[in-house]
Amino acid sequence: MDGAEAAATIPISDRLLSQAIVAGIPNGAPVKDVLLRAEANDRIALKITLARPSFLPPIPVSLAIHEQPTLPGNPTLTLRISQSAALVAMAERALKHAPLPAGVSIAGDRIHVDIHTLLATRNLEYLLPYLTELNVHTRAGAVVLSLRARVKRA
Repeated sequence: MDGAEAAATIPISDRLLSQAIVAGIPNGAPVKDVLLRAEANDRIALKITLARPSFLPPIPVSLAIHEQPTLPGNPTLTLRISQSAALVAMAERALKHAPLPAGVSIAGDRIHVDIHTLLATRNLEYLLPYLTELNVHTRAGAVVLSLRARVKRA
């Protein structure tokens, strides 16, 4: 045998993801709060509350999973903003110089999430070489991680 292999399917609730996103918002960011709601068919609805001006209601943003990470070469999840081009352009201008969480970048209507950087900010980057597959999907109420990992025999 060539070592151990494991597969797991891990649902992460909307509430837990929302809390993790808010905890990762850097000081001074234009975003004060994010409420995430996973929907079926790889879609995510966000309600984003800006820090200023405080009188604005939460802004709804629709996301679709666009591209899965491919391991080991490209550990990046790409989401597509499913809004009008004008809203996407306005959001990109507003966030262009804003501090984003480590590993997250925005380019046009795409949001790129670098899994390696996310793990590194939590001192977990050593796990990435063990992952052979990582897919992110959604169902109502949860984002679902499907992963495979392998430990090679020494």
